[in-house]
Amino acid sequence: YIPCALCPDLEEGQIRENGLYNSLKQFNIYPTRACEKLKAILLDEEEAAQLGVPPKDAAIYLTRTTYCNDTIVELNISYVRGDMFVYSVELQNR
Repeated sequence: YIPCALCPDLEEGQIRENGLYNSLKQFNIYPTRACEKLKAILLDEEEAAQLGVPPKDAAIYLTRTTYCNDTIVELNISYVRGDMFVYSVELQNR
């Protein structure tokens, strides 16, 4: 979800061609931070059908809220198949 008021002329084709964040730059929107939450779930029938797996298969429910300063510019809700999920983090001490 992207607030229409922030970029009313944003079109799906732009996002497909340039990516979301590059498209937002055309509206002077530069994401400054994002918060992601991941939760292990079992898929219900509808979710499983959309992902092409049996109901009750394991998956990851992922939400991301992206901000430009204090303004929300994106809310993303994803279901990731458990057999395709990879979690990788690099931590660095500065």
